[in-house]
Amino acid sequence: FAVLIGFTCIGFAEFQLYKSAVAVAVGVAVLILALLTIVPFFMAVLGKVLFWPVRGNIGHPQSKLWETAGRFAFSKPLISLLIVAAVAVPPILMYKGTLSYNNLDEIGDQYESVSAFNTISDKFGPGESLPVTFVLKTSDALDTNDGLIAIEKISRAIEQTNGVSKVRSATRPVGKGLSDLYVKTQANELNK
Repeated sequence: FAVLIGFTCIGFAEFQLYKSAVAVAVGVAVLILALLTIVPFFMAVLGKVLFWPVRGNIGHPQSKLWETAGRFAFSKPLISLLIVAAVAVPPILMYKGTLSYNNLDEIGDQYESVSAFNTISDKFGPGESLPVTFVLKTSDALDTNDGLIAIEKISRAIEQTNGVSKVRSATRPVGKGLSDLYVKTQANELNK
């Protein structure tokens, strides 16, 4: 049920790609429905024939390890909790909690694909091989003169950000402003 609830909650996400995971929730709901209806029906109707071919006893012997562990945990619950804490607490304390959005750091350099990406990044720069994309959502039309001015202002502001070498947008498709389209440049051409 936890998987069903988790994937259903993804439906409230704003990112469209994540919303598509709700289909998994539908699949899990159908699976749970089948497990609670169809499977018990066939088990009741078919009985041992369900486990064909039947060869004698289909049971298995009890594990001595789990039987001993269960008896110990039931007879000495505090000691059992201390043992569980001794095993679980050190990894929790060693967790650094650093959050990284760089998937390549998580993978490591031993793979050829990561090595190739690093080579491309060294030669062309990380922004060329994997650029950041901003999507501007507005109710105003951006294909007007005022819209293009707004896009250029935003592009200039982003370009001033530390670590940004160039910005591509509607007003600068190759990463630089198209000076030929500015009124000042066109007026200078007319004055020649």
